[in-house]
Amino acid sequence: MAEDRKDGKKMTKAEFTYRGLLKAFPRPGGEGAHAAFFKAGVLGFKAGIDEDRIVADTLAAVPPGGRPLREGEVEQGVRAGFGAAARRAAGLPDETVCRPAGKPKVPKDAIARIVNAFGGPTADDIAAKSPVPVLGVPDRDSAALALSELYSPGEYLYIGGRNWPGKPGETVRQVQDWIAALASYGPAWPHIVPNPLTGRAAPTKAGGSPTYRGDNCVASFRYAVVESDSLPLEHQIAFWLWADLPVEALVLSGGKSIHGWVRVDCADKAEWDAQVEGDLFPNYLEPLGADPACKTDARLSRLPGYDRSAEGPDKQGNARGVQRLLWLAPGGGKVRA
Repeated sequence: MAEDRKDGKKMTKAEFTYRGLLKAFPRPGGEGAHAAFFKAGVLGFKAGIDEDRIVADTLAAVPPGGRPLREGEVEQGVRAGFGAAARRAAGLPDETVCRPAGKPKVPKDAIARIVNAFGGPTADDIAAKSPVPVLGVPDRDSAALALSELYSPGEYLYIGGRNWPGKPGETVRQVQDWIAALASYGPAWPHIVPNPLTGRAAPTKAGGSPTYRGDNCVASFRYAVVESDSLPLEHQIAFWLWADLPVEALVLSGGKSIHGWVRVDCADKAEWDAQVEGDLFPNYLEPLGADPACKTDARLSRLPGYDRSAEGPDKQGNARGVQRLLWLAPGGGKVRA
């Protein structure tokens, strides 16, 4: 494993892995580059390499021919990984997972304060500040854009109806196959499970017939889906502008709610249960109006671009429309307007 450096010393395992990552760095544009930026920061810290040097090494390692990088994109990912590794080494909680340590519980009048401080901007204002441009992207292309930016081609996703079964090759496919299907048919499916799946059947929680889209099929505990039907839309917008959360995507449901895909990156089911189901939702999000049903691992969200107008008005008589992509920030970013 170890090999000699120019100074004659043996490389550590972290440095060896770090240099291997740089030699085979993925191209931006759906091949895993954003995850590699973060990983470079983690490995570089473990190898004892200066943070600025890691940024420079990573910038030099990105191969040509992929999607053009936006200013600061590499640096943001590397520094996030470096900071996460530094916090873990110091025994501190990782800020990319849920919340800062010691944050107080939510006061009863929190929403009123949030709306007073952050109310006013519109969904268009948020879309205009999306790190990956979404304004002007045709509705039929928004789902493919999100999938190409947030996932690797070989990851499995469920896309379909709320009560449709998971079927390999139909509703459970690899990302590259979904992007091809979207190119042919457009966003013809209303829902998506944002967390990548294994592509294999597993027992349901209730012990029924095996499923391909249940909580036991989750391969990566990457996202917590956050939404609230109980708050007016303008209050939801204020919440997202206030919340200091790493949000990778916001999707307007075509009705009265915004779905947020919050990057949590839990290591496994046990960490998800402790951090997301046991802390983030009951102590912070639910008191602010978030739907408690969202805290399950394989929670459905809305697929960008799907048109709900044929469903007719909702219970309040409001017309439904297109499920619109408002915010897209690979690696997660605080929502701005």
